[in-house]
Formats: sequence, structure tokens, C-alpha cells
Amino acid sequence: MNYEPAGSLPQDDALNPGNTRHENERAKTSGAAPMDELLFRTLFLASPLATFIWQHRDSGFSLAEMNRAAEALVRGQSPFMKGANASVTFAGEPDVLDYLNRCFSGETGPDTGLVTETLIPGRAIHVTASRLSPYHIALSMQDISEWTWTEEALRHKTALFEAQLHSSTEGIIVSDATGKKILQNGRVAEIWKIPKDTARDPDDALQIRHMMGMTRDPERFAAHARHLFSHPYETCNDMVELVDGTIIARDSAPVIGKYGKNYGRIWKFRDITEQRKAELALKESEEKFRRVVESAPAGIFIVIDDRFAYLNPAACRLFGTETAGPLEGTPVIDRIHPDCQGILADRLRILNEERQPIAVCGEKVFRVDGTVIIAEVSAVPIVFRGRDGALFFITDITERKQAEDQREALISELARKNAELDRFTYTVSHDLKSPLLALRAFLSLLEEDIRAGDIATVNTDIERIGKTAEKLEDLINNLLLLSRSGRIVDSPIPVSFKDLAAEAAALLDTTYNKRRVKLTIQEGLPVVMGDRVRLLQVMTNLLDNAVKYMGDQQVPRVVVGSRKDEAGLVLYVQDNGEGITEENLKKVFDLYERLNPEVPGTGIGLATVKRIIEAHGGKIWVKSEGKGKGATFFFVLPPAGKNGAGP
Repeated sequence: MNYEPAGSLPQDDALNPGNTRHENERAKTSGAAPMDELLFRTLFLASPLATFIWQHRDSGFSLAEMNRAAEALVRGQSPFMKGANASVTFAGEPDVLDYLNRCFSGETGPDTGLVTETLIPGRAIHVTASRLSPYHIALSMQDISEWTWTEEALRHKTALFEAQLHSSTEGIIVSDATGKKILQNGRVAEIWKIPKDTARDPDDALQIRHMMGMTRDPERFAAHARHLFSHPYETCNDMVELVDGTIIARDSAPVIGKYGKNYGRIWKFRDITEQRKAELALKESEEKFRRVVESAPAGIFIVIDDRFAYLNPAACRLFGTETAGPLEGTPVIDRIHPDCQGILADRLRILNEERQPIAVCGEKVFRVDGTVIIAEVSAVPIVFRGRDGALFFITDITERKQAEDQREALISELARKNAELDRFTYTVSHDLKSPLLALRAFLSLLEEDIRAGDIATVNTDIERIGKTAEKLEDLINNLLLLSRSGRIVDSPIPVSFKDLAAEAAALLDTTYNKRRVKLTIQEGLPVVMGDRVRLLQVMTNLLDNAVKYMGDQQVPRVVVGSRKDEAGLVLYVQDNGEGITEENLKKVFDLYERLNPEVPGTGIGLATVKRIIEAHGGKIWVKSEGKGKGATFFFVLPPAGKNGAGP
């Protein structure tokens, strides 16, 4: 039977070069039929020897077939895929490729073979080859890693064990299954203060008696050892107290073989006297720390991996919980207001990475019920339960912060009042003094004209005195109006703002008609709560102010309306007059601030409006796109029906 290059396995050669081929030759000699293809393939696939069949082509060798053992050995590595070229598969193994070529050409026999430790990473592989036909060659591989490593590993482990035994700070004894000492290191004699002769004596009884005599309870020591030898698979971890107060930790474990056989026991002893003292001192210190922390009035909590690990009672109360349970294990960042989370993240990074303390700072903190408080927080890095963490101190400063804000507001208000008082003093000393001086001058002229009998001039003097007195009266009335503007005279009542605007417009009807101003009062204006008299002063002032600063506008317009935005329902008075420059917007409501000296006025009107609006619990502001762009005064007042008031 001939083997086809792209067909099935060859019939006249076997996978193991030395076996099946010889059997076939014997079969031919004896006249028996050669092994059939099905049986050959079955044996090939089931063979425990990893075998690859390479087909020779002009371009070299390509992988034609491999058995199950070969597939398991290479575990699907792409260089060993069916059809792979040997020059690619063995690109990093020139010795294997050379061996394959020499075997195929007959330059070397299958018995030579070679060993490679790089073909299969981490494994030692023995490679042999045998030519099967003019077109095929079998390459067999056997993993001999365990064979080559076992002896070396044994030597290594033995050396390592002896090095560990004699360099260990613990006293170590190795005994066989009967309890007889096999070996021990020098630390045993040091820890138990065993004389050298006794430690070296092959009679274990001498050493055991010495060790029992050193213990505070010899019988318990011996009974425990007997128990372990009668229960060879048990382990022990206990402490032995010596008569001189030394504390020795005793550990023992059986030596178990691969199949569960007990080969003996290892004993370990170490002096833990100082360790025990340190542990007791640490326990006492921790107890003192716990009592201090638990009774501390300030909130204290510990954070590990950015999560709560511990909270004292004060911290629990601050966060609004009776116990630490709801918070332990949760992210600290969840308790921080979004406004402060970025700052806290930076501070946690400093704590965790640089292990540096963070200074006291204010944070907005969420309580468990969702309410927000202002807290003063600081932290220092610590080690807690064997892990890097941070110890935080937290204090609720909400009331203090509110008091500070209130104080700052009062200081700002006082500064504003002082500035107004300065301007008021100037007005009283200048604006009131000027009419008084004019009156005195006119009275002097009147006296001279009366003496001269100049009746016509006397009448003129009297008229001048009257106008000056009226001007003085207006100035005094404006001052009185300003002084009362921040106080509500009447109890708040529902006021229709549409009616209020219409009434103010009627008072200014002559002025508006004279300037030909088109006034629009929009429909749907709200009903507000307030002192009607004071609110009428507001509307009258704003409408009058719009006409005064109309400038040379050819088509003057004023609109009273309302709109809804984030502030709620907002009222406004809008004009298309001369507008306000950006630098003057902040000064509009200042007392005695006159933005255009050519326009008659006292500089009190808008300051009065602001005070009346704020006295109602509202607010007022102005917007303008600049010179010649007009201005809009916006204000907010409590709506009717708030707190049950109004219709």
C-alpha cells in the first residue's frame, strides 16, 4: 500500500521508529500480512509518545499529522498547527530543524536525538526523528522535565531546608513517627538553656527531662507532648511559661507525605516574652485610647481606603445616626456636599499617597437624613488594624458659621449705613444750608426794598423767598421719606399690581403727556402682599425715573410687566431711554448718587425704592446694555396667598 502525500498515514512505518517498522519486516519475512491502516492509525493516535508527522515538500517540511499526546504537549500553539512549515515552527530552534533535515537525509540515525529546554517554554523535551517514507518523517517528543528536575529539586530542597533550619531565629526539632529526635538547630539549646553535652547526646530523655524542669508546669508540658504523639495528625499552637518568667511559643505540626503517610513531627519554639509584654502594653494603651475617643466631645472617625472604618459616638451624633453601623464601610465622599468633593479628593490623595496631615478646613457635610451642616475637618495619617488609614477630627460649626455670616452681613450693612450717613451729613450741610443762605439773602434784599418803598421789587423778593422755602420743604420731605422707607407703616395686605401701576401712572399723567411717552401696563400682573402706600411710592418713583432719564428719545416707551424665572415671579419697569453704563450699574441704588447731574433730583429716590422693596422681603436689581440702550428695573415681592395671606 502506497502513502499519498495529502492522504492518510503511511502503512509501512510506525510512529515509534524502532518498533512497528521491524514488525512489518518480520511480517513480510514470515509471509504474514502487514498491519492494516485502521489499526496503525488507532495505535498512532492512542500512543502516549507525542509524535508529529512532517511531509517533505520543495519549500521544506509541513506538518501533516499529530497524535493526541502531541496536541496535549503543545496545547494548540500556532507554530504546531496542521500545515505549519517547519522553518517557522522551529525558527527559534535551529538545532531541532538541523536534526530534522539530517535524519531525513540519512546523515544521522534516530538513536541520537537531542534535548531542548526552549521549544516548549519551561519544559525539557527529548526529541527523536525517524524517516517513514520518501515523503514523510516522524518527529517524536517526550517531556523529561520531571526526570531532570527531580534530582536537582531534591538537592535544592534539602539544602534549602538545612539553610532555613540553621538560620532560623526559632528553635526547631524534627522527630520521627516514634518521637525520636532526628535533628535540631542551635536555637533550641539557646532558648531552653540546654547544656551542649545534653543537646548533642543521642539519648533524647536527657534533653526532655531538662526541658520539663525548666517549665512552670512540667506535667502539663509532658502530657501535651504525649497527646500529640498519640494523635499524629494534630497540630498545636500554645505557650509555655518557664520558671524564670520566660514565655515560649510552642508550635507543632505533622510531616505528611504525598499519600497521607505520617513521617514524624516538627516542633518550633520561640521566645515571645518581650512580645507578650509589648502586646499587653499595647492592649492597655488601646484601651486608654478607646476610652478617650469614646468620651471625646469632638467627632472622631477613621478612614481606610476612603471608607469609614470607625466612628466614635460624637461623630455618629454629628452625622445624625445613633450607631456607626449605617456608615461603616460606606465611602466618605458620599457624606460630602458636591461643592466640596473636589477639595476632599485632593486632601485624601495627600493623606493616602504622601502620608501627610491635612490642616483644618470647612466642609459642607450631609447628615444621614440628607440635611447639610458646616463642619470643621482635619486629619492625620495612622495605621489602623495593620493598614494605612487616616484619623479624622470633625466639629459641627454650623451655628458658628451662621453667626460669622450674620456678623459679616451686619458689618457690611454698618459700612453701608456709615457711607450713607457721610453722604447724608454732606446733604444736610450743603443742600439744606444753600436754601437757608438764599432765604437770608432774600430777606436782606426784602428789608432794603421795603425801606426804599419799591413795592414791585418787594413782591419779587417775596416770590423768591416762597420758592426757596418750597425747595427747602421738598428736601426735608424727601429726607423724612427716606428715613421711613425701611419701615412698613401698615400691615401687609393683598395689592393688585395692575391697579397700583395705573394709579402711579395717573399721578404722572401730565408729565407723560408732556413728553409724549407711551406707557404700557401688561395684563396678568400679579397680586402681591405689602404696604400699599409704600408700594405706590415705589411705582411712582420708578415711572418718574423712567421719564426723567428718557434723554432725546423720539419715540419714548415705558412698559410695566412681569415674567417668571429662577427667582420666581419677577415684576419690571422697562424704558427705552438713555440707559446706564456698566460702571454706573452698581451705583444706581446708592444714596445721593446722581448719574446725570443735568437731570433734576436729590439722589434719594432709587435708594428709597430699594429700602421699601427689601423691607417687604423682596429684592431689586437693574440691567442695561449701555448708553442709549434703555434700562429695566426688576424686582420681586411676596405673592398674595403666601403663608395663608391674601385672597
